[in-house]
Amino acid sequence: MRKKYIKRLIALIFAFCICLPAVPATVARADYRYSESLESEPAQPAYVARKNYNGKQLDIGNFKNPADFYVYKDSYIFILDSGNNRVVILN
Repeated sequence: MRKKYIKRLIALIFAFCICLPAVPATVARADYRYSESLESEPAQPAYVARKNYNGKQLDIGNFKNPADFYVYKDSYIFILDSGNNRVVILN
């Protein structure tokens, strides 16, 4: 039973590594839309940042390779700082 599990895990990791290069390196921006004739045309920006912060301004030290973030109910922001092996929680 354990060998079967290990083989499946190895196959899954191998499949993930093969598919990884197929993921686009850039993130599509949402500041365009499609017309009725399916032509792309400019649109208003999806969002405009009001202010930028870094780790020093927040008095928590520099971020090192921040990888992801999550906003919970407009009150908490979770930032995955993978370079420092931490999750920063802001309110």
